[in-house]
Amino acid sequence: MACLNDQSWAPSLPEMVFVRLSFKEDIENGEPDTNSTPFPFEKVFPVYAMGFSKPDSDPVVLASAESADPIWDAVREEAKLEAEKEPILSSFLYASILSHDCLEQALAFVLANRLQNPTLLATQLLDTISYVMMHDRGIQHSIRLDVQAFKDRDPACLSYCSALLYLKGYHSLQSYRVAHVLWNQGRKVLALALQSRISEVFGVDIHPAAKIGEGILLDHGTGVVIGETAVVGNRVSMMHGVTLGGTGKEVGNRHPKVGDGALIGACSTILGNIKIGEGAMIAAGSLVLKNVDPHSMVAGTPAKVIGYVDEKDPSLTMKHADDGSQQRTEARDQKTGKSADMDVLHKRIESLNRELLEEKQTRGAAEEALKHVLEDMKGLLQSAEEKTQASIVELSAKNQKVLIAEKESRIAEMDAASSGEAARLRAALDSGKAELAHQKQEHALKMKLEIVESNCIRAEIEAAKMRSQLELKVSVQNQMLNKKDGELLAAKEEINHLESEFSSYKVRAHALLQKKDVELAAANDSEQLRALEEAIKEAERELSLVSSERDKAFQDFQDVLANHDKELAERDAAINNSKQQIKSIEIKLDSANAHYQFEKEAWETNLQNFEES
Repeated sequence: MACLNDQSWAPSLPEMVFVRLSFKEDIENGEPDTNSTPFPFEKVFPVYAMGFSKPDSDPVVLASAESADPIWDAVREEAKLEAEKEPILSSFLYASILSHDCLEQALAFVLANRLQNPTLLATQLLDTISYVMMHDRGIQHSIRLDVQAFKDRDPACLSYCSALLYLKGYHSLQSYRVAHVLWNQGRKVLALALQSRISEVFGVDIHPAAKIGEGILLDHGTGVVIGETAVVGNRVSMMHGVTLGGTGKEVGNRHPKVGDGALIGACSTILGNIKIGEGAMIAAGSLVLKNVDPHSMVAGTPAKVIGYVDEKDPSLTMKHADDGSQQRTEARDQKTGKSADMDVLHKRIESLNRELLEEKQTRGAAEEALKHVLEDMKGLLQSAEEKTQASIVELSAKNQKVLIAEKESRIAEMDAASSGEAARLRAALDSGKAELAHQKQEHALKMKLEIVESNCIRAEIEAAKMRSQLELKVSVQNQMLNKKDGELLAAKEEINHLESEFSSYKVRAHALLQKKDVELAAANDSEQLRALEEAIKEAERELSLVSSERDKAFQDFQDVLANHDKELAERDAAINNSKQQIKSIEIKLDSANAHYQFEKEAWETNLQNFEES
């Protein structure tokens, strides 16, 4: 399948073959013999047994079987049958199971839709849960063992499909597994957010840091609380209302450790860092505060041992009251026969004391003999050590003489070889010095060439700056002259306007004088004559006033023209001066370029001659 192409969970199936995870067939066929051979494969995993005649110990053979994921195949077949029986659920079954390629995708879809809220959207949860399940082999293995446990041990679970879709104990357990992976990846905030949603939706509070094994059954699931440092083994069954908590505000390792195959009854409370042994049974409503031995049955508040469990894993049989009355009767019978047993024990203790006294006496004699032997051995060891030291001194003297002779011969060889090596090194040193001097001279020439090039580049940059500054000044002066030209044109227009008004005044005055002459000729009395004379005088005054204004405007125009001519002359002089400066700069730049080219050619020639030499 596309989701299990890496065979992430199949290689571990042989390890599950001989682990007793299902006892339904035992219940139908009678009690099993716990001392017999391992439990049959088809009884442990009835779905995994499809197509297998017997368990194969080779993981590769299992991984390459035709039915790569029989659990998922069974879920799809059950979903198809349910869709045919209940057409109203066909779209729900298609969206939840039949439209997906593997169990991981289907389970991620179901959990995302159960845990969503306005702040944790279903699409975001689906991406997160799918990624975790598709990349974690442990979860791929656990979700299949868990659904098998629900199908085998919960009589209300009709099929794998119903466990996957409807059982909130299964949903809360798989949601915890996703949160646990996120917690281990360092995404603790998201893991705690998922824990909060699991508690709100399913009524189950499991801390993401808790460690829970595989093949777990949370029957009903309501009210289950598992603390941060709690550890739950494999094949454990828990009823509703179970609490695995601490005893106070202390930090660190403070929660219970439940062994494999334990059965914990409804509303049981286990507090503190205590151990619940493998195959132990906790009766419903018990308060456990101390360690529980393996395969023992405890009950009460506080819990006490009331018997022992015959089965290896009571979590698989789900028998909460396995002949409890008979066990209590046997306990009472044991108390009545206690006195007889005590007498036998006293006699046995006295005989053991006598044997112990005899053993002490014999041990004392043996210790004395051993002391004498040890003293003799010490003397022998001291003499042997003295002989060893003498031989070591003698050998060291001989070795020193041999080493001295070898070193002297080696020194002579090294002296002979060093003379030739020294001559070779001196020749190599002389050639290295010559090459170094050549490189230094070449480097000095290159540095001088680079300095000349940088000076020329700097001169070009300064010339360009001066040219741009002069061009800027010329453009500013041109703008000022253009402004002055505009002002002169405006003054000319005003003078023309005044001349036109003066001409109109002349025409009016002439017409008025003619009219007055006519009126004067036609006047018959002196009063009209005087009025005409006054009118003539008034006209003459107006004419003189207009004439003075015209003369003043003309004089102003003459002054403006003179100033304009002066400014034009100054501008022409400044332009000529700028042009001369630009020409001088260009001449300097040309001379600098010629000098640079000459020096460059000279340096290149020298460098070429030096390289050839």
